[in-house]
Amino acid sequence: MREIIALVEHGFAFFAGQGIAEAVAKIRLRRWHPHKSRSTLSLAAVCRKEDAESREEDIAMQVALQNVALPARLRPPVPLSDEELMAFSAANKPCKVERLASGEMLVKAPSGYKNNLRKAYVVHELFAWAEGDGRGEVFSSNAGFNLPDGSTLSPDAGWVERSRVSALSEYQRERFLPFAPDFLIEILSPSDSLPELNAKMEQWIANGVRVAWRIDPFGGTVAVYAAAAAPVVLDRPDVVEGKGPVAGFQLKMARVWG
Repeated sequence: MREIIALVEHGFAFFAGQGIAEAVAKIRLRRWHPHKSRSTLSLAAVCRKEDAESREEDIAMQVALQNVALPARLRPPVPLSDEELMAFSAANKPCKVERLASGEMLVKAPSGYKNNLRKAYVVHELFAWAEGDGRGEVFSSNAGFNLPDGSTLSPDAGWVERSRVSALSEYQRERFLPFAPDFLIEILSPSDSLPELNAKMEQWIANGVRVAWRIDPFGGTVAVYAAAAAPVVLDRPDVVEGKGPVAGFQLKMARVWG
């Protein structure tokens, strides 16, 4: 008979299969709002079992999280490996999952219609320019970047010099990129906190990003971040011009403001 171990805290439970002597994985949910909208996540956590020879073996455990309002922060007992994070992200599409420097996972709801159009437009424009420019590769929000501070973050659009990507092995190219992008764009969504997104922009710069744009379509501003410089805030510009690694790139903003 299948052994079931259930640990319930704030409306979610852990289930483990037969043969598990001790479930040591306990995930602490920091944000839970019982009166907000509900979402269900499937979390690949890690627990341990000891066999007759007292060997410990890590095994995958599927965890159902219910009554979770997004965005949410989840703290595994130990930070997830790249493989576990990829599996968790794949199991929870189309939610966006990032690993914070603290080891927590930030899970965000998918974009709504208008914000998704904004993101698609920005990626398209950056990609079209990069194809003609030839110096770099473009990434969408599905790409993860392992940063020096231990986090794994995903910008809405990113650009990396081609020589940096070319130096990676085929194995590395199938995983999270082991460095920060040279240039990126983040777009504020209705569920985002502007102060938290601004803090994320500072984190990007601190981890090696050379130039970054934070677009607030609701306030009508673009904040331009660069290493060793204070952010420059543009008030509802018609066009934003790239500098440094993306000199020559121009983003027309009418479709972002519309």
